[in-house]
Amino acid sequence: AFFEVNKLYQHMQKLQEHHCHTLWFPGCGFSRLPKIFAECGFSVHATDISRTVIAFQQSVDVSQFKKQFQKRAHQDKSGYAPPLSNGTFECMMHDFRTPYLDDCFDAIFNIHALQGFSPTAMARVAKVHHSSLKPGHTAYFFTMNVSGQRRDEIEDCLVQSGFVVPRFGIEKWFREALNDTGISNIVLVDGQPTLQKTRKYRWNKRKWQADTARLKSIFQEYQTKLNTA
Repeated sequence: AFFEVNKLYQHMQKLQEHHCHTLWFPGCGFSRLPKIFAECGFSVHATDISRTVIAFQQSVDVSQFKKQFQKRAHQDKSGYAPPLSNGTFECMMHDFRTPYLDDCFDAIFNIHALQGFSPTAMARVAKVHHSSLKPGHTAYFFTMNVSGQRRDEIEDCLVQSGFVVPRFGIEKWFREALNDTGISNIVLVDGQPTLQKTRKYRWNKRKWQADTARLKSIFQEYQTKLNTA
């Protein structure tokens, strides 16, 4: 949802409201987001280890996106419209396991560029991100299809590197509680654990009801923890 025009526009508003102007997109890949933010008035650094990616970032045209933002700004009455004038755009090769501009950025956007590393390399990446971020500011780590133990590894790594991960302890407890059930066919639907109706439940209604009740109890306790945190 973040990458939809309206959501992205709202995020720009939030950044502007909090005086966040200098952004870093490490491991930017072929995303158009760095250039879009630069075209909308932010000071952007886009880095990647690939020469092909850097060539793409230097040449990509985002004029159509900017027109959509201009249309959105014309309709907006909030008073926090992005400036929609050219910012600055710096694009260079860089391995984000190595230091990059300490205490420089108001916000960092790591988009699917953290989860593939080993725990040791991921720790180096997290420390570089933390060092490059201005104190008290925010880094956004987008992941894809990461759950269970792997998500624990990522969040543990971020916390150990100095980041504050919202609801870290509660979310970790929730994942561990689900894992401890031993139920292998749990899926999260809008954040709520749900059973997939596999063959083992087809002729065992009692087990289906018992496992469903167990998941419901865990989710209720999870919600209570969130509400009292």
